[in-house]
Amino acid sequence: MTRNIDEVNHNFKMLSGLSGLLILGGILLVSSGVGLLLITHAEGQLWFQVKMGVVAALPLNGFLFGARQEQKIKHILSSSDGQIHQQLRLPIANLRIFYAIQLFLFLTVVILAICH
Repeated sequence: MTRNIDEVNHNFKMLSGLSGLLILGGILLVSSGVGLLLITHAEGQLWFQVKMGVVAALPLNGFLFGARQEQKIKHILSSSDGQIHQQLRLPIANLRIFYAIQLFLFLTVVILAICH
């Protein structure tokens, strides 16, 4: 049991190290969208404005919702309580919701780009 918890803790630390790349990706995503808006002069196109709102929602969702769940999981994994499985249920369920929202937002951006 302790070995499994140590493996989960190690894997989670490796994955949480990618958070810096997610922030960089969010900044690049929004800045490239703003640059595209300026280059194409698409201010009057409703589909593009909606798409940019969804693009901005991707890093915002990650920062506001995903980061909180990550912090909760880190805290639970660092504690030496024996009820780790019980404590991890809610944050992991919330993390699944977070990833579903991220996937939905990403697919919405792709669909708006294709079907404008």
